[in-house]
Amino acid sequence: MAMRRGITTGKACSGCRKKKRKCDGLTPCSNCRARQDQCTYNQTQWTSKDGLRSEILEYKKREAIAETVIDALRSPTRGGPVLEQLQRGESL
Repeated sequence: MAMRRGITTGKACSGCRKKKRKCDGLTPCSNCRARQDQCTYNQTQWTSKDGLRSEILEYKKREAIAETVIDALRSPTRGGPVLEQLQRGESL
């Protein structure tokens, strides 16, 4: 008869992750409790692919606006009015 292994979790505490031990996900986990170590879990925030895609689109929009502003500032005729508009805090 095969022996049953302990329960493990998909997210290990910092101590188990560092020592490459199996973590049961409890607070404190059994490994840290047995060794009387401090048991902490990193609070990483996972982002969905859709969230990342929308973030990329937002950055692309900002990049396009920045390129438009830079082009306008390079122009001797449009540079002054665009700069004044930006200094007043107005959007372009």
